[in-house]
Amino acid sequence: GEELRIMQWDGVEVVFVYAADGTFSRADRVTVTMPGVEGPRGLRVGTRLSTAVQRFEHPEDPPVRSISLYGDAANQVPPYGRLDVEGAEARLYYAVGQEDSTILFNALFLDGVLVEMSASY
Repeated sequence: GEELRIMQWDGVEVVFVYAADGTFSRADRVTVTMPGVEGPRGLRVGTRLSTAVQRFEHPEDPPVRSISLYGDAANQVPPYGRLDVEGAEARLYYAVGQEDSTILFNALFLDGVLVEMSASY
């Protein structure tokens, strides 16, 4: 089977996947909780939700509830964008197809401020 190796630095975690023979396969997930690292569309920890949503296609101005922003988010067919809001927590999802896989960007907002973002393959 595959082996996962997790590397951690201040505010950044990367999960690498290695094949059974020890050869590197891929970076499976990158998670950022540090303000100085820029993610997709210029997002950084500390970005306001209202600012982040403006960087994605969306049907409302600004969305304040759980909605599909574009594409077929209900069936998770990339490319798509979705915003899920529950109380003070919001998650912004953005998915794109890459070869036979999906790359998923996930941004967690608490009280309207980005506190964590990750990309997984």
